Amino acid sequence: MVSRCPLVVAALTSLAFAACANPSSPAENGPVRLRGAISQSTIARGDTATMTFRLENITTTNVVLNFTSGCNILPYINDRPSGQVVYPSGGGWGCTAALTSLELRAGGAKTVDVVVRAADAASSGSVALKPGQYDAYATLEDTNYRLRTATISFTVQ
Repeated sequence: MVSRCPLVVAALTSLAFAACANPSSPAENGPVRLRGAISQSTIARGDTATMTFRLENITTTNVVLNFTSGCNILPYINDRPSGQVVYPSGGGWGCTAALTSLELRAGGAKTVDVVVRAADAASSGSVALKPGQYDAYATLEDTNYRLRTATISFTVQ
């Protein structure tokens, strides 16, 4: 009789590794979901587009998220060819070193908008991007849930 235990152990080890290999993947069965969208995928010179990142409580009870910093939903924009972060400038967010929490009511949501302008210089409240191909996403790193939106690809003309 052939023992199947090594196969089971190997399969479980592979699954555990896959689950840990990408800690920013969305939690499939958690109480919250993080999604992103853009108002238009091609932005003409001088025009703007709005990216909206939405954290949703998909349960029927209130959910409290706890953070080890003052940041919760963190949007990023990368230059697609180089992969370099162009927003926020400097490549990362400066967050306070304070324990914070966020309560989402049952079925409630919190949104973060990023206005992108196809221009050389930002105007009030917008991120200026030169012509090119870009990818955007947002992350959330609660003490229990590490989420990342799907990538939003867009073009600035």
